Amino acid sequence: MAIALFHPITFVRGRFQRWWQARLPLLDTMTLTQRNVYILPTRAGFMLGATLAVLLVGAINYQLNLGYLLTFLLAGQVAPVMLLPDGIRTAATVLPFRYMVSFPVEVLMGQVRGVELWQGLALKACWLALALLLFALVWRA
Repeated sequence: MAIALFHPITFVRGRFQRWWQARLPLLDTMTLTQRNVYILPTRAGFMLGATLAVLLVGAINYQLNLGYLLTFLLAGQVAPVMLLPDGIRTAATVLPFRYMVSFPVEVLMGQVRGVELWQGLALKACWLALALLLFALVWRA
């Protein structure tokens, strides 16, 4: 208790270290789950957040629809899909947004092969056909 009176920072640091070590005991192997994967903000993350905030405020103040589009597009590209619950992750995988950025990068990196590659290309083609159909309907209206 005397340490807490004379060195409060050392006391708090020691309590935090004991809590952290009790939370994550040392093991030879570890299964990654939502409870032990941490996404810590970095300088680039803070800069992205500040940029998104400025874009959103500008889009709100000047009522720019393209500003909203750019803000939400950039914000949607940094969402960690692997940390979402199963039902939402499945919906996010089927929606076309994954096939705009993530899927081509995964193909180029060689992470997607075989049947999964052809399924992804077929789903991307279906979304493209649906978009073209909707554009044709809207154009004629």
